[in-house]
Amino acid sequence: EENVAETTAVTTAGTTVSTDTAAQTTESAAVGTEMTAVTTLETEICQDTRIWTGEVDGTYGDLTYIVCNYSDGDCIEILSCEKDAVSVEIPEEIEGLPVRFINREAFLDCADLKSVTLPENLENMSHHAFWGCHSLEYLYIPKNVNYIGATPFVGCTSLKNIDVAPENECYRSENGILFEYERDSHGTVISKENEYLICYPTNHEGTEYVVPDSVIGIFDSAFYANQSLTSVILPEGLKHILPDAFKYCTKLVSMDIPDSVDSPCGGIFHGCTNLASVKLPGGEATDDNFSYWLHSNFFGNCIN
Repeated sequence: EENVAETTAVTTAGTTVSTDTAAQTTESAAVGTEMTAVTTLETEICQDTRIWTGEVDGTYGDLTYIVCNYSDGDCIEILSCEKDAVSVEIPEEIEGLPVRFINREAFLDCADLKSVTLPENLENMSHHAFWGCHSLEYLYIPKNVNYIGATPFVGCTSLKNIDVAPENECYRSENGILFEYERDSHGTVISKENEYLICYPTNHEGTEYVVPDSVIGIFDSAFYANQSLTSVILPEGLKHILPDAFKYCTKLVSMDIPDSVDSPCGGIFHGCTNLASVKLPGGEATDDNFSYWLHSNFFGNCIN
């Protein structure tokens, strides 16, 4: 399946990504406290909920949901969406209870979904929430969202812009690009001066992007399968690059990775078929550090 993905990445980016999930989760956990604070946050949240038995409590239009019992009151979690849905507006309340959570892979492979309206009550969007939503062009994240799980927009090949409510305390957007403020291991924001780049939308316009100086980490699959960028300028002071950050960016030609980057994860440039030149961190190349890059699948199928 990986071989198929390498030769058909542009047209099938949304349908070949599921095999990457386990590797991304494992590698992300190894990066360190700074880059795993968000994952820890989901654990903290989920400890407060009931154990879900697999039974659905109800439906609302194209959506299925359950009622969750929390210490601060009952609420609704969206579980899934009909695969042929085109437009979805998630209400503020169902059965008189606030809609606060979107479950893992809730909109997975909803390939015809063009628009989603999220409620102001929403707090949590779990892992891979919108994977494979090929037709989704735009998303607005409300002010109360405090957690967005791993790689939520992989395969959203039409996605141009993500905007965030100005009042949001955890996330922000700039020119349609999604960022998250630095947090501690409990998910509390500790700095708005440092941040992580979460998603550069696949169909975002522009051939060159200068990553802001405030960015200290680039999340899993942040630039996944972008077909426009030829150059990405990384800031001095960048610390972390997570798995598959630039995977299948087939127009990307070159990149300088600053010396501040520590222990980058594998697969960063996998499938970047036009990549011709990369400056590695760490100064002069040695057998050890060059071997590390070669044997961690950083340059898989980088044929140029």
